[in-house]
Amino acid sequence: MQNVSAERSSTDLNGRFLFVQLLLDILLSLDPPFSNKEKFIRKCAKLYERNATELKVLADFNADYRPAVVLEWYTRECFIFKLLNKALRRQNISLLLLFSFFIQDMQTQLKKLQCQSSVDVYRGQVILKTELAHLKNSCGKYIAMNSFLSTSLSRDVALQFMSGAIGSPIEEGLEYVLFDIHATPNDKTGCSSFANVAGTSFSDAEEEVLFSLNSVFRLDSVQTDPTNPDLTIVKMTFCDNNEHELHAVLNAMKKQFKQDCNDIRGDDHDTTPITLGAVLLNMGQMKLAKTIFTQVLRKRRRSSDTVDVGRCCHYIGDVYRQKNCFSKSIQWYKKALKICESTARDNHSLVAKTYLSLGHAYSKTTDWKFPVWYRTDLANWWSTNVSRRWRKSLRPYEKALALYEKLYGQDHACSEIADCYLGLGSVHLHINNFIPAIDNYQKASIIQTKILPEFHPALAFCQNKLAYSFFRIND
Repeated sequence: MQNVSAERSSTDLNGRFLFVQLLLDILLSLDPPFSNKEKFIRKCAKLYERNATELKVLADFNADYRPAVVLEWYTRECFIFKLLNKALRRQNISLLLLFSFFIQDMQTQLKKLQCQSSVDVYRGQVILKTELAHLKNSCGKYIAMNSFLSTSLSRDVALQFMSGAIGSPIEEGLEYVLFDIHATPNDKTGCSSFANVAGTSFSDAEEEVLFSLNSVFRLDSVQTDPTNPDLTIVKMTFCDNNEHELHAVLNAMKKQFKQDCNDIRGDDHDTTPITLGAVLLNMGQMKLAKTIFTQVLRKRRRSSDTVDVGRCCHYIGDVYRQKNCFSKSIQWYKKALKICESTARDNHSLVAKTYLSLGHAYSKTTDWKFPVWYRTDLANWWSTNVSRRWRKSLRPYEKALALYEKLYGQDHACSEIADCYLGLGSVHLHINNFIPAIDNYQKASIIQTKILPEFHPALAFCQNKLAYSFFRIND
């Protein structure tokens, strides 16, 4: 059973936590896994090249590992347990990608060994006083674990992990806690699972029950143990995936990412590495995202899957745009357009999305070379070149708007069409066409009012641009 702080949990739906949960969910659904045993061994050989003991374990792993013995390897006292939990605890994305095959095998085995009846299990842990205070204020809420939660069927065994400590002076800022968890199995597809792994673990002395990754619990109560004032009892109930708000939020996020990737194809593919790359890009993991898109691009170029090649080009353009490398992003967007428009499917969403992104990239390019005479006529030169730069954005925005209107209808209110109008408004504002600027900002504002919350910052941004356009026309 794992020790202090081996797991992370959350009772808040903060952005970073949600994206890590989403990433883990996608890793579990990739077929085949993003990583495999060979990649894992090569990486670990480098990590432990000066550790003879762990290299011996790695050699055993290479010779003996298969999915059926994954739980034995997880519970073994070696680098695998430490490295995986370090990756989960610190949310190390590159390590989690490396472990994807192992994580999938663990989930599969826990599902196969699922307990068939309700159990009451326990976990002894030392936590921060601030964490305990947060738990006390969160009764009735849900706790999501982005880890494999280890527990015991024996209350005494769980307490033994703190034996010799309870009753003795404790480090300031820490508290002794016993988690008391009631769990009932659920056979529904996709639900988290829990299993008694005593017979399959490396050491079967503990009667250990292990909960699958991303398990969710309802926090029922937090009370001082009546027989021991130094111990706090935290009672929780294992939850059906469908009964908590996190499930709905994650499903909506996953559906949106898959839609952004798959409606480009016009079909309903399962989760792909491109979806994984899109999630990483939104997490700011640009290097990892680009690695994934490049790998997919290399594989797809050898096949006839031009649509996947096109969307990889688009996303690599997004990577460079987020890094403010606008010239490179423009090159990749043009590659995506050339590939996708050659398929005679120029009305699908990728083309519209790429034209919109191309407009954004053109509007940001600033890599001009100043002429020799800039000292004497800088104002005229600046005005001419700024105008030229913004005019380059005009056609991509117009093309994107036409395609989105063809896809969704002219009266459809969506963020993509609003972004087109905002882009067009900015172009006309910067080239001093104030009447068209006002018209486009007004159209964007009407759409945003329909689809955004009342105090969303995008509303204020649009209104500010609209007001500035009116100011300039009267200037």
